[in-house]
Amino acid sequence: MPQKTISSFLLALIANICLSQNSSLNDSFINKSFDYLETNIKDSLVSDTLKSLYINHFLQKAKQEKDTIKIGDGYYFKIFKELYFKGGEDLFYQNAYGTGNLNRKLVLADSMINYTKSLNHFKFPGLSYSTRSYLYYISGNDIKSLNDALIAYKFAKKHNNKAQLEDIQKAILAIKGSYNQNRYIIETRQKLDSIKKLPDYKEKHKLDYLSDLKNLISDLQENKNFILAKEYTKEGIEITVNSDHKSHYYGFVFSAGINHYFSNNFEAAMDSINKSLDHLKITSLSLAYYLKGKIFERTDSDKALRYFNKVDSIFQLNYAPIYGLKDNYKSLLNIYKDKNNYVKQIETIDKLIYADSVVSRTKFYINERILEAYEVPEFKKEKETIILKLKAENFKNRKKNVFLWSSLLALGLISVYFYYTQHIYKKRYKKLMGNLKSAQEKPSKTMFSNANLNIPNDTVNDILKALETFEKEKQFTKNTITLNNLAEQFDTNSTYLSKIINTYKGKSFNNYITDLRVDFIINELNQNHILRKMTIKAIALEIGFNNPESFSKAFYKKTGIKPSYFIKQIEKENKNS
Repeated sequence: MPQKTISSFLLALIANICLSQNSSLNDSFINKSFDYLETNIKDSLVSDTLKSLYINHFLQKAKQEKDTIKIGDGYYFKIFKELYFKGGEDLFYQNAYGTGNLNRKLVLADSMINYTKSLNHFKFPGLSYSTRSYLYYISGNDIKSLNDALIAYKFAKKHNNKAQLEDIQKAILAIKGSYNQNRYIIETRQKLDSIKKLPDYKEKHKLDYLSDLKNLISDLQENKNFILAKEYTKEGIEITVNSDHKSHYYGFVFSAGINHYFSNNFEAAMDSINKSLDHLKITSLSLAYYLKGKIFERTDSDKALRYFNKVDSIFQLNYAPIYGLKDNYKSLLNIYKDKNNYVKQIETIDKLIYADSVVSRTKFYINERILEAYEVPEFKKEKETIILKLKAENFKNRKKNVFLWSSLLALGLISVYFYYTQHIYKKRYKKLMGNLKSAQEKPSKTMFSNANLNIPNDTVNDILKALETFEKEKQFTKNTITLNNLAEQFDTNSTYLSKIINTYKGKSFNNYITDLRVDFIINELNQNHILRKMTIKAIALEIGFNNPESFSKAFYKKTGIKPSYFIKQIEKENKNS
């Protein structure tokens, strides 16, 4: 259903790391083996503080010994360290769902990939890409999650890693949302029955059982089989109500609320949602607010408004598609219509149009379907009508003649300015298209120079090659790129990297990244009609800019025209050709 089932994905990743032996911590780490450190990281009797020290030293030792396999393991331990702490899975999700913590984990995953991507190993780099895929998945970035999962699947297939193949394939299908639910419902029910036959399954295999139970309930809800979903939800609540697995318990309580809501038992739905509300992860929390809003929408529009706005607040954090998003904005729009609040109507329509583009873009890339944007023109028309009404109300409070003459004068000046700017824009556009036709975009060539930088030649050459790979793999589209973290990725320092970019690229680091992004998107917009249908904001975020204003400013500085004009002219030429 609307909830994302993530426990099975996480457990699948954990299964790829094997730990062995046991011992205890001495004052010095220097001579401790990797086996010793791994064992103490896993040992439930070791304190969380000491485990953190073991994990940090594990990675430090791996780097000192240049053991790439162990470096990959070390980064894995750092990313999922909470799983080895007393709080376990609950602590991991509590920390991971903080934006700052999740971003730090993603940076660690980037480093994990950077160290292991050249390996030809049974486990790596497949585990590295599946780890980052999982982090993107819980952040709501399904497109990037799917891309990394597909890369991980390629490596798992190459090395015939059957465990990875099975787990990653299920993850890919879950992300795409295109798996055969009926088939997996049957398989999961059979798996649960098999676990039940094991001795002491509720103690020794409880986590596996609960994870599969949550998956089954989610699939049944997606399949609108709420009668059977209620039976399994009741079982989950009975197993976890008096256990230490509170995240599972409240997850089942929330599932009960979903079952009640879609069975039109709104009072029971509200009760279950309220009981679980303080314990939900961000995706489920958004769904809870949405369902509460829909329930209140029937009787109390002010309360409904409050919860619909909470859904909007969650969406504004990361712009990731969430269940009921478009309907949430439609409900908000209807409430503001009833209140005759024109300003809020305009604001909500803008958000609805952007939400539609995000959902549509995600659907296209993940499900390979045509962008579903037919509603957008209608909402734009409605927005224009509301703007006219708002202007009409303001018009009553002003002197008509002064307003009319001022408007006519402004319109005349705007017309003249518009004609002039359009003439200039056309010339610049033709020049830009001429440059595109005369030469294909290529990655920056690695150059070798005797420039006196006071940097060893080997270091210069290594950094130039790393920059060439950086450009070729389009890593500059990440919005987390900084001089410092790129230098860390290249195993150098920011001073060296800055000097080399200034000398060999002829520009500062910021201008280098900005120019790469603009050059890349010019070619992409020229070739990709689907990309041209996105909003400027969506395009800006896609290539690493933090907002549409900085993107438009950079694009204009590079080309002399605005990106919206560039897109419009390409569409016009294609229509006439």
